[in-house]
Amino acid sequence: MPAVYLNHFYITIDSATYLDIEQNVFMRTEFAPNELRTTVRKDTSYTGLYFYGADTYFEFFNASNPLGRDRFTGDGIALGVDESGALQMIEKNLAPDRNTVV
Repeated sequence: MPAVYLNHFYITIDSATYLDIEQNVFMRTEFAPNELRTTVRKDTSYTGLYFYGADTYFEFFNASNPLGRDRFTGDGIALGVDESGALQMIEKNLAPDRNTVV
């Protein structure tokens, strides 16, 4: 099986917690490189607070911000592969045996 890596994850949190993180000196100056960013796409826009690691990143969204709330609710995780054809190989190995009656 090909390796599957964590690409990123996001968490939608209440306004008070979001503002605590956004205004926390340690989080914003020492913990990790970060930015408050609005992503604009053809189908939607959303604002989040992004913290970057060496190979991944995580996002916080403010549950009461319309540019985060409408796009994201709850939490999410994104995984990725580096090899060409890896997704098809994973799908084939995870798909139920089509010859087996359940």
